[in-house]
Amino acid sequence: MKKINFIVSSKDRFHSLELASELNKKNCLKKLITTYPKNFIEKNYYIPKEKIISLTYLLIVRKTINILPLKYRRIFIGFLNEIYDLIVSFIIPKNFNVFIGWSSVSLKTLKKIKNKNKLTFIEKGSIHIKDQNEIMQKEYKKYNINYPKILSSSIKREEEEYKLVDKITITSNFVKKTFNKRNIKNKFFLNPVGVNAKNFNFNKKKIQLNNFNILYVGGITIGKGLPYLINAFNDLNLKNSKLHLVGKSEKYIKNLVNRINNPNIILHGHKNIKELKKFYQFSNIFCHPSPQDGGPLTLIQSMLNETPAIITLNTMSKDVIKNGVDGFIIKPFSTNEIKKKLLFAFKNKKKIALMGKKARQKVLGKFTFEDYAKRYIDYSKKIISKN
Repeated sequence: MKKINFIVSSKDRFHSLELASELNKKNCLKKLITTYPKNFIEKNYYIPKEKIISLTYLLIVRKTINILPLKYRRIFIGFLNEIYDLIVSFIIPKNFNVFIGWSSVSLKTLKKIKNKNKLTFIEKGSIHIKDQNEIMQKEYKKYNINYPKILSSSIKREEEEYKLVDKITITSNFVKKTFNKRNIKNKFFLNPVGVNAKNFNFNKKKIQLNNFNILYVGGITIGKGLPYLINAFNDLNLKNSKLHLVGKSEKYIKNLVNRINNPNIILHGHKNIKELKKFYQFSNIFCHPSPQDGGPLTLIQSMLNETPAIITLNTMSKDVIKNGVDGFIIKPFSTNEIKKKLLFAFKNKKKIALMGKKARQKVLGKFTFEDYAKRYIDYSKKIISKN
């Protein structure tokens, strides 16, 4: 078959730059359409400028919108998504085989290239948008907080994308279940997200026997299940133990930590990759208590750094972890489940360290961004050759 060419399009970053970089290394990238500056991408992701279409002015607008409360931020992001998609639909090049666009920002573009003998993918890094909306509403309601609903226009937009696109790229079978129950079937490309191993120049990990460090990385929010983890750690009161929470915290969690007043629960704020590596290196165990997540990427990062994970069923856990061998899979919405596994890890530090070594080997063999891009190429070639 003739050479395969991909267009990758995403208003936000997610892992679009890593995917485009790997496709470019394999000489399969036609264009990357993004809001990030060309100089930044060329310097950090080694994609030549002539392969990049950069709508940087939209990034400036996006960062301005971020200061707004969530309720209003959602409205303006909805408009921005439509503007980005409209522009892409006009400027998209003609000579390519495969389009990979992110959900919520690809509807007009899909309509433009539909029936033009192009293979189309939508990257869906989370569960079905309606399930996401329902779970978040329920979780925040537990704490008497009114969580702004996802706009009905945004839901309608995504659902139209689901219908138009050839394949929905999903990170886990858990995500697939949320689509199946809404009668969307046989449209999926299962491709668990990867990690850039070069970002984590690995040093041989020392087993922490005298101290016990638990790590969480991501949004420190109710929506990610942080109250379950914080309460579990506080209830256990384990000797020489610390809970490190790395990421941006919402107001309720900050107040919860202040109210508990446990000096061993530490809010570190956002950290870049170089700083993050240090946290993975000294931590015994990683814990991600999310009630819903398409990933998370931080699971793969922790495993790469020999830090095994405690993570809920409502994530990509079953597609990545072998329970009890290179990590632990627990039921969501449960402080007690977290307590049981934390206590086991505390009492069995050497065994946990061995699990971490197995976790690293698994990632290196299957879950790098090189693997992620290769699965895209191989699957696309298979589909195109059939047609």
